[in-house]
Amino acid sequence: MPARRTLASALLALSLIAGCLVAKKVQARELTHEVRSGQYLSLIARRYHTSAQAIQKHNHLRKGQTLRPGMVLKIVETPAHRRWQSFLDAKKKATDDAKRKKEAQKKRAAEAKRKAAEARKKRAAEAVAARKRAQARAAAQKRAAEKRVAEKRASAKTAKARKPSPPKPKAAKPKPRQASAKASKRESAPFSRRPRKPGRLRLVRHREVMTVQLVDDDGKLVTKNLSRVQRLLRSLRTGKKHDIDAQLLRNLAVISDHFGGRTIVVISGYRPPSPKQFTKNSRHNHGKAIDFKIIGVPHQVVFDRCRELSNVGCGLYPNSHFVHMDVRSRKTQWTDMSFPGQAPRYVRKKKPALKERKVAGRKASKHRPSQ
Repeated sequence: MPARRTLASALLALSLIAGCLVAKKVQARELTHEVRSGQYLSLIARRYHTSAQAIQKHNHLRKGQTLRPGMVLKIVETPAHRRWQSFLDAKKKATDDAKRKKEAQKKRAAEAKRKAAEARKKRAAEAVAARKRAQARAAAQKRAAEKRVAEKRASAKTAKARKPSPPKPKAAKPKPRQASAKASKRESAPFSRRPRKPGRLRLVRHREVMTVQLVDDDGKLVTKNLSRVQRLLRSLRTGKKHDIDAQLLRNLAVISDHFGGRTIVVISGYRPPSPKQFTKNSRHNHGKAIDFKIIGVPHQVVFDRCRELSNVGCGLYPNSHFVHMDVRSRKTQWTDMSFPGQAPRYVRKKKPALKERKVAGRKASKHRPSQ
């Protein structure tokens, strides 16, 4: 009995082993390979991860038989070849996936670019439409204003026609100085306005911007702010500072208040003495002069307001685009046509003609007291 049991168990084990072998053989695939020129048996065996003897045995080839191009060989797939083929398939799949992902990214980028271009075009079209609407609105407002002005003029003409105007009295000819003063006031009238805070100046010099209360309500200088003004009016070439004349600062505050506290652009303040300067013993060397301009106000209007002050020297520099103001004992004014960095070119007043000088001399001799 024990012998029979041992024999039965052995037969069962053999049958299981045979079944596994059959299953493995069934799982193995048979591949075909077409021989090309220059290929030999060991090269083909390495490609399919098998041996040359296995290929010879499976294709019934003789030992040493040469392979001809076009010959078809049958090869049993090995696990190593299956793993290699699965690796190649996975690699190809990863490459294809990366390629598809890159193409999808390119497609998304192109779509985003197209949408951004459409958005830009839309914004540009909206801006053009808004500009046209604004222009049409401005034109309508201008036409309405012109219509109102025309109506006012027409009504004024009709009223004037109905009511006869009284005869105008003959006006006396004004003196030349009074006429020039009135003309200067008339020219500066559109630019003069009341300041928000009297005595407060807004000074700009290159990149430095300063808003400072220079004069208080009593007309006195605010001493705690003088150091800031001195720093702004320092020499840019050397960086040195100097005490600025108090009367010069008061005059600057008067001009600022006259034009409504507009921004004053400082061109030059204190300048230390230099052998290259054109004017010896310049008032710039002692902190008693300043070159400036006011934003939004013509230089001629600023010059006219400057020369109305007392004990000042006012210079107009049309080609250098600034006005010079200094403090001195006698009022002086001049016009310099030089460009920046050039020697002064003062404009001289034209002398009266010879005939006019003779007439003036005769008038003076009539009124000369007798000796």
